Amino acid sequence: MEYYPLKDISAEQYWKLKVTNGRLHLEENTEAESDPNPIINDKDGTTWQLLVDSGRLALADTVPQPDTQFYLRDPAGNTWRVIADHGVIGIEKGHGKAQPVLKLSHHPLDVRSDGWVDLSGFGNHGTPYGGVRPVMICPGVIGYRFDGKSGYIKVLDNAGLSATGAVTVQFWIYPNRFQVLKPVGKTITYEFWMNENKFYFGVYEDDATYHGSGYSVAAISPGTWGCVTGVYNPDLVGGNVQIWIGDVKENEGDYTGGVNNSVNSLNIGGNVSTWQEVWFDGVIAQPVVENRAWSPDEVRENHYRSLMYRMLRGLPKSFVYVKVPYNHQVNRLSLI
Repeated sequence: MEYYPLKDISAEQYWKLKVTNGRLHLEENTEAESDPNPIINDKDGTTWQLLVDSGRLALADTVPQPDTQFYLRDPAGNTWRVIADHGVIGIEKGHGKAQPVLKLSHHPLDVRSDGWVDLSGFGNHGTPYGGVRPVMICPGVIGYRFDGKSGYIKVLDNAGLSATGAVTVQFWIYPNRFQVLKPVGKTITYEFWMNENKFYFGVYEDDATYHGSGYSVAAISPGTWGCVTGVYNPDLVGGNVQIWIGDVKENEGDYTGGVNNSVNSLNIGGNVSTWQEVWFDGVIAQPVVENRAWSPDEVRENHYRSLMYRMLRGLPKSFVYVKVPYNHQVNRLSLI
């Protein structure tokens, strides 16, 4: 995001939090807009809420939360992560213009009414529809259970999600039965196919030309968890459209062009289109989209460091549903 809207807690004043010339600053905002105050982790292990008090940035103590990230882009297109270091607000430069553009929350404290909150800082929040329910997989990890009949989550399109060059998509999945559908995908941009619980990842060159990895050798059997990662790296010669199951590269295909910039939403939990509607039956957790290609070491590292991977060493016997308010239409719920 270019700026983050904040409201002053001591005055009826709105501000834009921005980064310019490597510095974090406030600019007056003529629009009466504000988002929930962002949460950031301190390097000393504490957690803070960022706010404005009497025209100045301030930190308020809050309940500890893991893996919170908050990004801003400067006028040059660089990406900065807003941080706290022993109670002092600061920023640090990220990976240039390549940062996660979607990182849906996996912590119970991030459950909000009617939304699956995006922790990437780019505002790609998801909205659940139909038969989908939040489910606590284990302490610190919440996902969504899809009913296989009508449930899905929609993340509206924006420029970051288009990922017209390199892209990495990862998610954890627990199928209840053998299925044929697209569990995660942005139609005619990038998407996964799930065929009898084997997986295929591909990108679209245009509205009709599709370049894929080929199906994985390994399958994720009903009643078991698995981590699926798709990587497209146009700078790699050969094998640049990849499908990974866990820490193993299962298959790959060749393509070195751009990715079609569609205006379609990113859908999680099934195919949602005018010509086909198929719904996933099972649980999906911790989806991540990043507009750069992970290296093999990064795929493995993100797999091993995931809360899900650690949880699988002592998999709980059952799921626990999380109660959330039904404030709006179509059984709307809250996030991962």
